[in-house]
Formats: sequence, C-alpha cells, structure tokens
Amino acid sequence: MKTPAIKDVKTFIPCGPKGQEESIAFYKDLGFHLLWGGSEGAVCEFDTGYGHRFLLLEKYNNALSENLMLQIWVENLDDWHTYLTSIDLPKKYPTVKVSQPEVQPWGWRIIYIWDPAGVLWHIAEPHSQENKDYFNHVSWL
Repeated sequence: MKTPAIKDVKTFIPCGPKGQEESIAFYKDLGFHLLWGGSEGAVCEFDTGYGHRFLLLEKYNNALSENLMLQIWVENLDDWHTYLTSIDLPKKYPTVKVSQPEVQPWGWRIIYIWDPAGVLWHIAEPHSQENKDYFNHVSWL
C-alpha cells in the first residue's frame, strides 16, 4: 500500500523566555514574514519568503530550545553574513549569538545563530566540491 499524500510539514519553534513578542520581532528582523497570529496568541506562522514556513509556539521549553536545530541553505553565505552584521541581532537581543562563517569538517560553510529561546539555526552553503557536485544533481531542489 502506498503512503497517503502529504501536503506540508512545519516545525514548531518555541519562544524565548521573554515571550512571543520578542521572538516575533527577532524573526521579523531576520526577514521572515508573519502570516498570522501573534499578539500573545498560542501560535503564529512565519513564511521565509522562499516557499517554507514554520510555526512559533508561545510556550518556552528550555529542553526543546537547547536541542532544536534548523538549517537554512543559502546561495551566498557572504551576503547573509553582511546582512546579519548590518542588523546586529546580539545588540537588540542580548541572548542571541551569531557566529562568523566557518567551514565545517563535513564540507559546509556555516553561520550559526542562536535565537532568543536558544534554538540553533545553521545558515549554510555547500563548500566542498563533493557537496557542490551532489547538491547540483539532487532531484528534490
């Protein structure tokens, strides 16, 4: 029997300890678009602007936040580094950290961002030739 069709998959991301308002502002500063919710509602939805969405859950969950990682694959990591430097997230959000771009042993170049809840985002681009070759031929992109 064939698996029934799936229309969508979205991740629930917990808010930081200061609540939904701070997390909404953070994700707006990253350039994501609030589609619905907010105003201290239980859940709101963001659109990345590139066909992907996620849900922001009003609850703060330290164990989940410190173990949740998400990846954004980008065409040009240097453009993202310039953008992130210009908006200076750690100045506006004291718990937020942004790393410098760095090549990882597995062949990706990555900037790490910890959101107000401690969720770790990987903003990444393939760096090794092996990874570039692979991702230039995958059917799901």
